[in-house]
Amino acid sequence: MDPWITVAPGVHQRRYDPLDVSIVVVEGAARLLVVDSRAEPAEAEALLGDIRERFDKPVRWLVNTHAHYDHTFGNQAFGPGSETDAAIYGHANIERHFAEHEAPRLAAWRADPAREPDRHWSDVRLTPPTHPIDRPVTLDLGGRVVLLRPQPPAHTDTDLVLLVPDARVWIVGDLVEESGPPMYGSGSFPFGWPDVLDELVAEMQPGDVVVPGHGRVVGPEFVARQSADLHEVAGRFVAAHELGLSASDALASHDDWPVPVDYLVGAIDRAYAQLDHLAGKGATASTTEASRGPVAEPAPFTIRVPEAELRELRDRLRRTRFTTASSGTHWGSGVDPAYLAGLVAEWADGFDWRGVELRLNRLDHRIADVDGTRVHFVRATAGPAGGTVVPLLLMHGWPSSFLEMLPLVTALGWEGEVRGIRFELVIPSLPGFLYSELPDEPLTREAMADLLHELMVGHLGHRRYGVFGGDIGGTVAAWIAAKHPRQVMGLYMIHPPFPAVFDEPLSEPERHMLALEQEFDERDGGYSAIMSTRPDTIAAALADSPAGLLAWIIDKLRDWSDAHGELERRFDRETLLTLATLYWTTGSIGTSFRQYVDYPANRPRPRITVPAGFTLSAEEVIRDMPRSVAERSCADVRAWHPATRGGHFMAHEEPELLAGHLSAFFAEVLGVD
Repeated sequence: MDPWITVAPGVHQRRYDPLDVSIVVVEGAARLLVVDSRAEPAEAEALLGDIRERFDKPVRWLVNTHAHYDHTFGNQAFGPGSETDAAIYGHANIERHFAEHEAPRLAAWRADPAREPDRHWSDVRLTPPTHPIDRPVTLDLGGRVVLLRPQPPAHTDTDLVLLVPDARVWIVGDLVEESGPPMYGSGSFPFGWPDVLDELVAEMQPGDVVVPGHGRVVGPEFVARQSADLHEVAGRFVAAHELGLSASDALASHDDWPVPVDYLVGAIDRAYAQLDHLAGKGATASTTEASRGPVAEPAPFTIRVPEAELRELRDRLRRTRFTTASSGTHWGSGVDPAYLAGLVAEWADGFDWRGVELRLNRLDHRIADVDGTRVHFVRATAGPAGGTVVPLLLMHGWPSSFLEMLPLVTALGWEGEVRGIRFELVIPSLPGFLYSELPDEPLTREAMADLLHELMVGHLGHRRYGVFGGDIGGTVAAWIAAKHPRQVMGLYMIHPPFPAVFDEPLSEPERHMLALEQEFDERDGGYSAIMSTRPDTIAAALADSPAGLLAWIIDKLRDWSDAHGELERRFDRETLLTLATLYWTTGSIGTSFRQYVDYPANRPRPRITVPAGFTLSAEEVIRDMPRSVAERSCADVRAWHPATRGGHFMAHEEPELLAGHLSAFFAEVLGVD
């Protein structure tokens, strides 16, 4: 019987004793990639012999799934100076982990050779990766690619996952163990580990193959069950810490731990140390924050535009050159020049920015450094002090800002009083908007979701929270809900999420809606095409002309709101000019386009399993959307309110209507009478 198990075409697993270590070989067109190197040079040489006997191709790459000895102590047989001379890839933290954990372990074993007389620890030369990585890397094997993805701290702070996309095979090392319980080894992160597994499960598809670090191959369901066990352990650690139990008493307080209790001795010590650190800095004992170490408290922030900048703005406005209307129809070809001229004149000489600035600064503005990206947000509470607490993340779209959500804060306060709910509101400026920076990576919806989830959990300490958004903010909310179902109590949107692909059969209402969407894109998609394909060109014009910036924004406020052609039915002039001033003084109109530019980098979103609710906006296409569209993406639709009134900016346009629906939804989800 062939000891190599073909888990997918060109992907082979072999399990080695002792420890039932999993070795994987991935075939390229002419060369091989090997995953992990076993526990000592002699074992690695035996592995290479087995590979040569089974495969008629040379080894070109070795990838370490993490730093532990049973996966890396054979590296020297593959690396520089060896006959194989393979490129060794692994997490950038492996060399440090070697120094802190594996080198002391190796020294102790060498000092006591009688402990394992069959081992040859004196032969081991610690060989870290020749290609350490701290961000995703794609290896081209010829005819197929393999994705290498370093993970946040979990089983170790050196975990790396491989994905073979064409075969849908995930190679996850000891993040998952099948032939034994999860091993909380040296440097494990008991709080971060289940979160990492949750994110992996969210990306997996039915039928995917998962190769664990020890044992037979499994599927996504097994990974989800192991994650649930690890969450149970983490939750018990937090509860015991909050009760003031010692580590030993905490372990003795349960006789049904999901893993053997002796595995947890070191784990609970590490968990308590992390929780003690957080308690010392006055933070909520969030398990995810604990897994990632200390973070800076979000700093208070004050909006203050220099007087010289305001003078320059007014001067530019007074010198605006206006165009002649292209069409005889009122607003027939975009912004009406006469209306724009009146609004520009008021902006230059009738708008009291300092008064607006004073009122805005009464809000609790904060800045958080989230993984190196500056994120601005407003914090507010709405509802009675003794009510059921619902942390709620409210996210705007384009061309909007945190201003859109402010009327909703007041309305949620009224609804909260009625229902006994206290909303703890977090209202960010999305990355690239106003006072929030762009991250270094492409600005996908998923990247924005990752930043804002980390803000909520890692910086603000919310263990569970709800998400709401419209437009881009809605798609970000959907990503957060899809990736973090254990932390997200519910998702609410005004624009239901589209599936990645509309699989047949389509219902007649779905066909009708898609036809309307195509007509809309052909008629009104010019703005998106320009911002996607020539963003720097249009940004150069708008960054230099406040009147042009104002026109670009109000054109969409009028078209997409439920204003029936009368812009000021929904937006008074102070609101229009406040929004334009914020975009102008932050210089962020160009960066707000980035999510259009980077749209092709988005990947299909996983299915959403958390409770979901919808109040459809009354704008084109959305008002004709059947419930079945949402059900293609969402497994648990709890609320569906067809369009009545309120458009693209519903939180501003119809705050009372939306607040009533939102509060009823979260009351139902939480079982609040």
